Amino acid sequence: REVIHSIQSQAGWATEAAAQTEFSLYRSDITQGNDTAESLLKRLGSEDPKAVDFLRNDPLTRQQLLGRSGRSITAQASQNHSLQNLVARWSTDDSG
Repeated sequence: REVIHSIQSQAGWATEAAAQTEFSLYRSDITQGNDTAESLLKRLGSEDPKAVDFLRNDPLTRQQLLGRSGRSITAQASQNHSLQNLVARWSTDDSG
């Protein structure tokens, strides 16, 4: 006698679970001297107009990140590419 019963494969279960799970995208890079708010976030995989406005209009952020080269920067973006977290690290020098 032959019995046929459909089962869901493990791969199908994993794909379904992933589709229901929110995830974050992480990307790291080094700032470049010609970076604008738009180019920096685009290179980091984020398309977030509010984050661009903040980077462009916050005096301290603009001074420390934009137009500065060699700063290590890591971005966390949602699956729809909105910026969730931005971390910049660098060694201090004589310019402050």
